[in-house]
Amino acid sequence: SWNAEDGAAFGITSPLYLLFVTLVLALTQWPDGIVLTFCSALAGTMAVLALAMLIATVQRKKCQPRWLTLPMLLVVLLLMSPALLEHCASGMDTTLSFLTNSVLAVLIMSCHNPRSPYAFASILVGAIITTAARPDNVLWSALLPPLFFLLNKKWSLRLAALYVFVLSVALGLGVVINVALFNSWAPLPIWVKRPTFYEGFYAPTLPSGFEFLLTFVATSAPFLIFIILAARPDAFPKLAAIAIPMVMTFAFLISFRQIAAGNARFFYPSLAFIIMACAVVLELEEAYLNKSSGGELRIAMCVVVFLSFSGFVHWTVHKISSFYVLDKQQPIRPLTSYTQQKPTKLPVLERWEALYALAQILEKAPPSTVIAATEHGYLGSRFHHLIFVDLTGLHDKQIAHNHVNVASLLQKKPDLIIFPESPYTGLIAKLLDSELFQKEYDYYTQVYNYGLAIRKTSPWYPHLLSIVEKAFSNTYRGFNLTDFKTVPVR
Repeated sequence: SWNAEDGAAFGITSPLYLLFVTLVLALTQWPDGIVLTFCSALAGTMAVLALAMLIATVQRKKCQPRWLTLPMLLVVLLLMSPALLEHCASGMDTTLSFLTNSVLAVLIMSCHNPRSPYAFASILVGAIITTAARPDNVLWSALLPPLFFLLNKKWSLRLAALYVFVLSVALGLGVVINVALFNSWAPLPIWVKRPTFYEGFYAPTLPSGFEFLLTFVATSAPFLIFIILAARPDAFPKLAAIAIPMVMTFAFLISFRQIAAGNARFFYPSLAFIIMACAVVLELEEAYLNKSSGGELRIAMCVVVFLSFSGFVHWTVHKISSFYVLDKQQPIRPLTSYTQQKPTKLPVLERWEALYALAQILEKAPPSTVIAATEHGYLGSRFHHLIFVDLTGLHDKQIAHNHVNVASLLQKKPDLIIFPESPYTGLIAKLLDSELFQKEYDYYTQVYNYGLAIRKTSPWYPHLLSIVEKAFSNTYRGFNLTDFKTVPVR
């Protein structure tokens, strides 16, 4: 937890990705940014190879003479996808979830001896691992394998029930451990990413969950087109088995506010199961890959059709999503007016430029300095000697379960408050209207885009003010920090 004084918090959404990143850090000693990009890129590449292996296995089983053609086409399609390239470069857990989902799909499709303890155990372990990669994979883990078991004549209802029972015990044990360690059965983001959690959260340009879903549909269109055109009736039961957890997972994701979700990153791991559906169609479709049928040419034509209309598809996605509103919150304005020492405007910094500038301050801050912020991921990973108070509640149990309470927040006496981004209008208004904040803090508007406040009663106030002034001068040449100091108008 970054909130050291509050004890451990279940803030990390993907414990498996944290373990992966920690292992790479320990082995390489690379800078944090390089390690994160390496981990996401490696996981994405391995996922592509796993899915290519899945298609190749189906092709070889059907004794196709050109069995490598479709796997190679799949690799090209995925590697040319801007979505995958962005996720591979993001440093986030998206591609690890994509990888674990891909492995689970391979395990299910390649199980030829269902009564083998090894086959049963491998699918079970794969399901547990993919749930650890991201908790929203739990519906895939819980529903897809037993549904496929029931559709396979070699599997019995008893084995499907045994799978559900063992998986439930394993996941239940994980819940018990989470409660014991963190006093929370699930990651805190499940609570704080509800649409109405942040009072006055106003971001009209932020895409809704529905828009991200449509973006994902556009990304996976080549595979969906193939399924629609090539599926035979005998493939429908297995396709339905894939569709059931997919619909339930997407309904869950749409109901949450998706922040930092570029290119539909929460939906993207489900692409593994859409490609699994393609494998189901290929496995049961005799005519498509028969040499005399021209099946491969027809598949290529499907891809060409999609690429020709991809711009139209994305335009349609944008238009449809503009009619869907996640919530209708209005911005909250502070009741207290503030006057600036000098009416001057600062240039707006790029997001990472602002974070790097803030890092110049924090690297010189005394140990155990308390920092309150919303955008603290990069800063918290770099400065372990500081105490971070998470204003969004992603790592704060009190905020996650009881909403933001400014009085309780200020009782933690943050020495430095890095103001939230502009959509958090309710939180900003509560801070600026707080009498305790007005009494104990020097507030500098616009600094690092959204403002900065220093606690006047902090034992490190002179030192903090000095390093803030130096960092400000390096970032905003030609401007004076005191010109942006504001006072409340009473």
